[in-house]
Amino acid sequence: MKELKRRIISLLIAAAAIILCWQIFAMLMAKPFIPAPAPCFRAFFGELAKGPLLKHGLVSLYRTGAALFASFALALPCGIIMGRSKKVDRLLTPASYILYPIPKVVFLPVIVVLFGLGDFPKIFLISLVLFFQLLIVVRDAAKQLEDEYIYSARALGMSNAGIITNIVLPLCVPQALSSLRVGTGTAIAILFFAESFASLDGLGYYISDMMSRRSYDRMFAGILAMSLLGLMLYAILYIIEEKLTGWAKDSHKAR
Repeated sequence: MKELKRRIISLLIAAAAIILCWQIFAMLMAKPFIPAPAPCFRAFFGELAKGPLLKHGLVSLYRTGAALFASFALALPCGIIMGRSKKVDRLLTPASYILYPIPKVVFLPVIVVLFGLGDFPKIFLISLVLFFQLLIVVRDAAKQLEDEYIYSARALGMSNAGIITNIVLPLCVPQALSSLRVGTGTAIAILFFAESFASLDGLGYYISDMMSRRSYDRMFAGILAMSLLGLMLYAILYIIEEKLTGWAKDSHKAR
């Protein structure tokens, strides 16, 4: 409980410092496209109460959450297979190293032509970006597992499924969740690009629409909403990581 209070106080202090810097920057710039925090917060709560911001926020939440889940669900087994099978690793790792650094956002026009303007193109693009980030992390984690552990487990009569469940997964899941949590910033950035480029809803569309209307207070309200979305997803993944893999940190501290 004390640790939780300490973290909340730290977050509040950091938020206050950011708002203060924002206020000073707005005063120094004295431009309409850099409004002060007060009108932006009024616009944020006003748009939230009226409904548009909540509607667009829920759409963006669904797209990002679905992409995070899909990338994790696909990268975890693929990374484990690559890490534990030398044949598969030799076959797929060179291709993954070539594809990983390619900026996937350049394929958005192609994805839109293929799948239209609905939810799927955005989810697919975000999942594609995160998939390769997680794949490399999980593959390396699975590969670091020493063969002696596997031989010992088999000597004790453990099946292949038991080895995956009791040995490989506990080693890979903490690193995969940590990488996924770090990837939330990337996911939000890709979401904004996708929604502002080829969408009629979502926070990215809302921000771009308000910018074109020169309604800068509402534009910043959308930016606040997208920032809160990223913070919320980061916090949720952090809690999940603590609940599921807290033992890994405790064992590391014990060493």
